[in-house]
Amino acid sequence: MKEAEHPRCQTKICDLSLNIGQTEILRNISLELLCHQFSAIIGPNGAGKSSLLRCLTGELKSQGFIYFKDKKQRPKIGYVPQKLHFDADNPLTALDLFILAHSRQPIWIASRRKEERIFKEFLIPVKAEHLMHRKMSTLSGGEQRRVVLALALAGRAELLLLDEPDAGVDEKGLQLFYAILSELKSLYDVSILIVSHNFKLITQYADNVFLMNHGNIIESGQPEIIFESKNFKELFQ
Repeated sequence: MKEAEHPRCQTKICDLSLNIGQTEILRNISLELLCHQFSAIIGPNGAGKSSLLRCLTGELKSQGFIYFKDKKQRPKIGYVPQKLHFDADNPLTALDLFILAHSRQPIWIASRRKEERIFKEFLIPVKAEHLMHRKMSTLSGGEQRRVVLALALAGRAELLLLDEPDAGVDEKGLQLFYAILSELKSLYDVSILIVSHNFKLITQYADNVFLMNHGNIIESGQPEIIFESKNFKELFQ
């Protein structure tokens, strides 16, 4: 198994807590995310799922520790947000976005041929190489998310976070997106953590599920075990 081959390639989250004012949002969350593993967080609305991802990205200041490979350092994080918005008159192409994110040179003087070659390497695994010169505003929700996935991979992400990427994507697009995620976990030394309500696709593709409620992880395990558990049935009856 991949996990056995890379026992130290993991992210550990220890006693992570979040309070906003007098309100406790997250409470003492601890979990491990292995490389080459596709994990999902599920739970009712308001459970704290998106807040957990925002703490991991550093957007929200939390208490606790995040270790990568048993060192006191944060993993390199790639993030695919729940919503992406580009105005209809925005001329930015997928390649332009890549250059802005990864080139040290201004977009108007960067070597586009060189950047095209590099970006294509990461667009191919997410089946989006044909989108390189398309305007982001003209892409479907699923296409935009695949471009952002490529950007995260190009940044050498060690932990890939996705916040409900299902929104605005049709069933065919979702099947493709989840299948791509499943392939990426084998192609790259990356841990994948997704917040999703699509239990069908989680059952089909995820290796591990964290069930969350009231700001805490109340159960974890393989999808088929979690979806038959008493806690799951009580929350989603």
